[in-house]
Amino acid sequence: MLYIQGQNISFKYEEAENEILKNISFSIDKDSKIGLIGSNGCGKTTLLKILLGKLYFEGNLYRNNAGNIAYLPQELDFNDDLKMIDYYFNTRPELAELRKKLSESEDDYADDEKIALLWGDYIKFDGFSFEADISKIAGKFGFCDNDLERTVSSLSGGEKTKLALASLLINEPDLLILDEPTNHIDEDSLVWLEGYLINLKIPYIVVSHDRRFLDSCTKKIWELGRDGLKEYSGNYSFYKLEKERDLNYKIDQQKTANKKVKQLKQAYTDRKHWAETHQASTGTEGNAKTYNSITNFAKYAMQKAKNIENRMGKLIVKAESEKPFIEKKRSFSIDGESSGGNIILSVEDLSFRFTDEYLIDGLSFELHKGDRIAVSGKNGSGKSTLLKILTGNLSPELGTLKWSPSVKIGYYAQEFENFDFDKMLLEEVTQGDNLLQTKARTLLGCLKIEKEMVFRKIAGLSIGERSKTALAKILMTEPSVLILDEPTNHLEIESREALENAISDYQGTLIVVSHDRYFREKVTDKMIIL
Repeated sequence: MLYIQGQNISFKYEEAENEILKNISFSIDKDSKIGLIGSNGCGKTTLLKILLGKLYFEGNLYRNNAGNIAYLPQELDFNDDLKMIDYYFNTRPELAELRKKLSESEDDYADDEKIALLWGDYIKFDGFSFEADISKIAGKFGFCDNDLERTVSSLSGGEKTKLALASLLINEPDLLILDEPTNHIDEDSLVWLEGYLINLKIPYIVVSHDRRFLDSCTKKIWELGRDGLKEYSGNYSFYKLEKERDLNYKIDQQKTANKKVKQLKQAYTDRKHWAETHQASTGTEGNAKTYNSITNFAKYAMQKAKNIENRMGKLIVKAESEKPFIEKKRSFSIDGESSGGNIILSVEDLSFRFTDEYLIDGLSFELHKGDRIAVSGKNGSGKSTLLKILTGNLSPELGTLKWSPSVKIGYYAQEFENFDFDKMLLEEVTQGDNLLQTKARTLLGCLKIEKEMVFRKIAGLSIGERSKTALAKILMTEPSVLILDEPTNHLEIESREALENAISDYQGTLIVVSHDRYFREKVTDKMIIL
């Protein structure tokens, strides 16, 4: 059953020179489990807004069976003082208002008649049925009835994502749209979300740069790029194979066309040269009396050459129009190599707490030169706290840690308080050293910050662009130890792959926190679990 069909959809922002979406077409049916991918700025968010009815556009969009679309944004906006039960009720404003009035009336000892009228309206709007629905949907997401009285501030990142998703599904949408739902959730929640989505009975579109996640819960990939929207059947791994196969086919076709053009050029040259030589040798001025004769071989050869030239011209135009775009694969290296002895960090009985309960309790380990360690654990288990202790940004309450004196640490924490917001991006990354500009621009290009973007001021950058700037600034310092806290956040897939390759070739020591399982498995071989 067809839910939504888009035909020749185009959109251009007023201040932009070119259309961000141009003549794209697509369809969504009842079984669609779609992964939407593409570089930052390619139009993914624009397409979502069009589907949600928030933008006017050119083209046609038919909503056959999708009047109720639920949307989970990338950044969740919560009132931390709100209870879970109230968050659910806010999806039904009329019931939420009645519930509030009932509570106020009972607190103010209102007369029985007024309370009875309110209860009558509550029943009229199926309040009790909705309460049962809340209990049911909360149970599916792992919450019990007692959890409904918890405040949002008490929830982990994964629990907040579950709460937001449950509140969307309680109203039984026809289509679900999720924008980077894996941000800020731990691995247990991530695995749970994958399982939940793949068994969901309604169609959905998910925007994600998490390749393992796309592999697990999508059956179709939409890629937005320079050629518009292209659809691939299958998950992300299948998309990669199909895209590579399609590119190789086009490259082979291009080679065949080039070979044919080369052959035609040679045939044209040979015939033209023969005709000109024969013509010149049969007349004192190069024009034999018999040149215009129908049996003149020079004239025939010249006509043949012109025919070949016409064919060659058409073939060149066709080959040029079908020439595949091969994006330049940029790579960069991370300089820095561990020196000194084999043991570069010793941690003994490390403990730390923010409250009465220890977040990290009695942790001991050694870091050896060349180690590549992932720190793993649920949200709130102390992963980022441990990195802050290791880098001296927090002091442990108990225990000791000792770094080798020769160590030079590069620490990425996604915090921007050390930025000079009046500086240009390139100046911030190079710290004013003009000799480093070429290296910095190569690195930034791999992170999809290119051309004139490097001259923008830090103050005018998006959160994603600031994250990339901070990461580039750290990688430029030639650290002997890299300590990275969620370095792939805000990175599109191509940038993640470039970072993976650079870290794989890095000769120093690595400690990383990352929810990107594909990235983590590629660049680390040991794990600390908190």
